[in-house]
Amino acid sequence: MPEKARVVNLYRSIVVHVQTTAKREPYLFSIGDAAEEVIKRFQERQMETKEALKKLMDLAKKIASSEAERNSAYSGLCERTTSLTILLACHER
Repeated sequence: MPEKARVVNLYRSIVVHVQTTAKREPYLFSIGDAAEEVIKRFQERQMETKEALKKLMDLAKKIASSEAERNSAYSGLCERTTSLTILLACHER
């Protein structure tokens, strides 16, 4: 998959996750705002594709690690965290 498509797909995944989860997890609002800033700079060509991908990957990792910590008290990961973890693994290739 071309790197530009990876940037857009990862951005969309982060936004969907934030929109569906942020009411329960308010810290996600700041992550969503950061993702919006990355894609804005990327679209305005103020940021290279590799840099945008790295920043979005960092945001996705932050979401995954925060949710893993939060869910460590439970016996398993929630479905959304598992989905985001799988998505993150696919984008790291």
